Amino acid sequence: METRKLEELKIVGIEVRTQNAPGKAEQDIPALWGRFMAENISAQLPNKISEDIYCVYCEYEGDHLAPYTTVIGYSVPKDVELPTNFKTITIPASNYSIVKAEGDLTATAVFDAWTTIWKNDLNRTYMADFEVYGKEATNPKDGKIDIFVGIN
Repeated sequence: METRKLEELKIVGIEVRTQNAPGKAEQDIPALWGRFMAENISAQLPNKISEDIYCVYCEYEGDHLAPYTTVIGYSVPKDVELPTNFKTITIPASNYSIVKAEGDLTATAVFDAWTTIWKNDLNRTYMADFEVYGKEATNPKDGKIDIFVGIN
């Protein structure tokens, strides 16, 4: 696993409150992705820094088993005015461990990568973790993403 220090990021998108309990996250997060695509969120955010999509896990109430918020959206400049119907979060500057997920991103590739993270003995911050869906994720049936896990 690679480790990298990242600067603060501002992300704007849509949210759901969920947790990694049977029947919750595995339903809530795909439903959020469905809403993200159906509502064409990309077209509603004109001030994006790039077309990379961020899936952020934040507002943890504890570790990965406690409730948390998932936000799917885009990185935007810090000083941009945004519509009030979106969730705005700040990913803090921090050290991040980077895990790659490869394969069918719509099936188990991302979940398998998270399972590896949960089993690993990382000293996590539980401030914000995120996935970046860039050019290599354009074909989600055979894609690659980076997962950034906040560490102390």
